[in-house]
Amino acid sequence: FEQLKRSYDLKGFTCETTETVPEIKGMIGQDRAIRAIEFGLNIDSPGYNIYVAGVSDTGRTSTVERILKELAAKKEPPNDWCYVHNFQDPDQPRRIGLSPGKGRQWQKEMKDLIGSLRIEIPKAFETKDYKERSSKISESYEDRKRQLLSDTEKEARERGFQIKRTPLGFAPVPLKSDGQPLSEKEFGKLHLEERKQIEENMKSVQKQIKQTFEQFNLLDRKSKDQLTKFNKEVALFVVGYRIDNLKAKYKDYPEVLHHLDEVKADLVENVDDFLRAQEEPSFLGVKIPTRGSFMK
Repeated sequence: FEQLKRSYDLKGFTCETTETVPEIKGMIGQDRAIRAIEFGLNIDSPGYNIYVAGVSDTGRTSTVERILKELAAKKEPPNDWCYVHNFQDPDQPRRIGLSPGKGRQWQKEMKDLIGSLRIEIPKAFETKDYKERSSKISESYEDRKRQLLSDTEKEARERGFQIKRTPLGFAPVPLKSDGQPLSEKEFGKLHLEERKQIEENMKSVQKQIKQTFEQFNLLDRKSKDQLTKFNKEVALFVVGYRIDNLKAKYKDYPEVLHHLDEVKADLVENVDDFLRAQEEPSFLGVKIPTRGSFMK
C-alpha cells in the first residue's frame, strides 16, 4: 500500500482552503476541443453542425453555453422568429421574422386582438339594428312561404280538398259539398266514378303540396345564405377596423400583413364560432371552455 499510494507535498499550496482559490473557467485539459467549438461557431454559413461528446458531469453543457453567450454578446441581436398558423396547410406552421423585440410585442397584440374580438363580435350581433335587419330578412322569406302555402290551400279547395297538418307534414283531406271533411265511410259509399275523380284530384293536390315544400326548402336555403352574408358583413365591419389598425403598425413587414389578411378572412368566414362561444356547454352550472377557430 505504501508503494502504491500517491503523496503530495502540501508546501506547494499557497492557500489554506479551496474557498479562496479562483474559479477555473472552461474545461481542464480540453483546449483543443474548445478551439474546435469556437472555430465551428465562427463559420457563419448554413449547413454546419457541431457535435459535442464526452463523459457525463465534465462541464460540456456549461462550457458550450458560456462560449455561445460570449459569442452572442459580440454579434448583432438576431431577429425574433414567430411561428403562426398556416391557413393553407395547418400541419405546417409558417415562420415570420421580425426585428428584435417585435416578436413578443406582436404576440401580445394578437392575443389582445382576439380577446377583444371575442367580446366585440358577439356584442355587434346583440344590437337593436342587427336584430331588426336580421328579422326583416327572415320575415321576408317567411312571408313568401306563407303566401305559397295560402296559394296551395286555395288550389286544393278549388279541387275539393283541405290541407291538414300531420306529424309527417301536410296531407290533403277530401271535402263534402258543405265544406266538411269527407270520412272514409262516406267515401266508400260514393259511386265508383266519384271516387276515381277524388283520387285523381288528390294526386294533383299531393303533387302541388310536394312542389310547395320543395320551394319552402329553396327559400330556407336562400334565407340562410342571405343571413350568413349579412353576418359576415357585420363581422367584417368589426374585424376590419381592428385588423387595419394593427396592419398600420406593421406596414414594414409584408409577411405580417399577409398573415393579418388571412386572419381577417378566417375570422369573417368563421364568425359563427364567436357566436357559439356565448353558448359554451356547462356541467353543474360551470361553463366548459371550448376551442374555436379564433384560437388558431
